[in-house]
Amino acid sequence: MMKQEQYLARKHLKELLTTLIEDGYQCIGPRVRDGAIVYAPLTSIDQLPWGVSDRQQPGGYKLSAPPASPAGLNAALQPVHPGQRAFDWSVPATSIKALLFAPSEPLWCARPDASGQLVFRQSLPEPERVALFGVRPCDLRAIAIQDRVFLAGPYADIRYQLRRSELFIIALNCTHSGDLCFCVGTGGSLNAERGYDLALTELDKGYLVRSGSKAGRSVLTRLNARPASSSQRKLAQAQQAEAYRQQQHRQPKLPSPAECLSLLNLPTHPEWAAVAERCLACANCTQACPTCFCHTVVNQSNLELSQSEHSRQWDSCFSDQHSYCAGQVVRATTEQRYRQWLSHKFASWQQQFGEFGCVGCGRCISCCPAGIDIIEVLNRLCYNKPELAKEAT
Repeated sequence: MMKQEQYLARKHLKELLTTLIEDGYQCIGPRVRDGAIVYAPLTSIDQLPWGVSDRQQPGGYKLSAPPASPAGLNAALQPVHPGQRAFDWSVPATSIKALLFAPSEPLWCARPDASGQLVFRQSLPEPERVALFGVRPCDLRAIAIQDRVFLAGPYADIRYQLRRSELFIIALNCTHSGDLCFCVGTGGSLNAERGYDLALTELDKGYLVRSGSKAGRSVLTRLNARPASSSQRKLAQAQQAEAYRQQQHRQPKLPSPAECLSLLNLPTHPEWAAVAERCLACANCTQACPTCFCHTVVNQSNLELSQSEHSRQWDSCFSDQHSYCAGQVVRATTEQRYRQWLSHKFASWQQQFGEFGCVGCGRCISCCPAGIDIIEVLNRLCYNKPELAKEAT
C-alpha cells in the first residue's frame, strides 16, 4: 500500500458521493437489482449493497441476504447497519463495458432536405460527466484494453472517446476473492495500479483512499480524511494477502501465457468438439465479458420511409452471421465458433497486444447456462494434447 493513502471513516463516505455530484458528475455504482449486483445510477450511499455478498459458480450467481432491518425500515439492504460492508462481493454481474461502448447506437442518418437532396448527418452522443464508483481492478484493466482497441492508432472511435474523456473512476481494491476470480493468473492484481482517479480499500469502519490523478487529488482534498495509520495500512495488506491466497487455491489454475499460445496449434483437438456438445452458442459469455468488442451494423428506415439510420450494435463471434463473408458463413458450427473465441482470448490476442484478452473476472463462467468453466477447458486443451492435435503443428 502507498504511504500517501488517507483514511476516510465510513460515516464520511457520503461526502465523496456528494462532492462528485456537486462537481456535475452522474454517479454510477454497484446496486442490487433483480437479485444481482449491477452498475446503476447512484444518488445516495444508502443504495450501495450494504451487508450483501455474492456466491458465484459455473452457471450460477446468488446473493446473500443482509441481516434483517429494524421494523419500519426498508429491508432491501438499507440503511447502513453497524458492522456491515458495502463492497463485500467479488464483481458485479454486469461489466462497465456498456457505459463506454454502447450496446446499440446510431452512427449516422440520412434524410432528404427541402429540395429533395439526400443529406447525411453524423450522430454523436451528448458529452456527459460520469463518475464510476467501485470499479474492481479487473474491470479497470478491461477499460485499458478497450482503450487500446477504440482509441489507439490513427482512427480513434469518436463515440467511445467522448464518453471516455468525461469519465471519473473510483477504483475498489479487492479484499477477498470470489470462487470464480482468476485475475492474478491473467497478469492482473488485486490492487488498482493505474488508470483511476481515486482508489478505495474497504476496512471494517472506513476506507483507505489514494488519488491517481489531478482530478482525484482535487476531490480527496475536500473530504474529511486524515493520513492513514500504519495499523490501518497493515490491515489492508493482510486483507489483500488473504484474498490472494484464496485465489491461489482455486483449482484448476489458468495455464501460463506460453502454454495458452499452443491453442493455435490444436485446431483438431477433440476437446473442441466435446465443449461444443455443451455450448448453446447463446453468446452470454461475450455479452458479459468486459473486453469483447465484436459488433455489427444495421440500417433501419422509419415508417414514412423519410429517414434511414445506420446503427452499430453489439454482436458475438458465436452468432451465425458474424463470420459471414463472400456469400458463406466461415465458422458454421458451434465447435468452430468456440475455438475462435477461446483461441482469440488466450492466444492470438497475445500475438496482437502482448497480453491476454481476458482479465479473469469470471463472468463468462457464472453466466453460462451450461456451466462451462473456461479454465477447465483450457487445462484439457493445454495439458492433454493427443497425437491428432500434434499432427496439425
